[in-house]
Amino acid sequence: MFVISQATSARLPVTVQQYDTAGRLQQHQFPVEIKRLTQQQWDALFAHHQVTGESGQTVSENLQANAALLAEAITGWDEVNDMQGQSVPYSATTLRELLLGPDGPALSRGMFDAIFSLRYGTAAQKN
Repeated sequence: MFVISQATSARLPVTVQQYDTAGRLQQHQFPVEIKRLTQQQWDALFAHHQVTGESGQTVSENLQANAALLAEAITGWDEVNDMQGQSVPYSATTLRELLLGPDGPALSRGMFDAIFSLRYGTAAQKN
């Protein structure tokens, strides 16, 4: 049975793949809270932040647009720790800093995969 949900957000896993200092691919997963928006609202959010996927943008410009969009769409997270193992509380500022840092492209991809899953009801396809 399909149940119509009025929830304004959903908790989904984000998977981040990155290489460690020894060159081994590591996979990390943590849950994020994502706003549930209509397709029209998603379209407006993407257009507002000029996240188009068009060539011509530098990676840095693309990450800055992604950071602004994701800071509006993501409302929380769990299981994110610093190098000392201390929990890092969610804030839009911290999210932007991470997205613009060295792990930004991998984190951005993982978060957009989660948004894709939320929008279309399916797991993102692997390339």
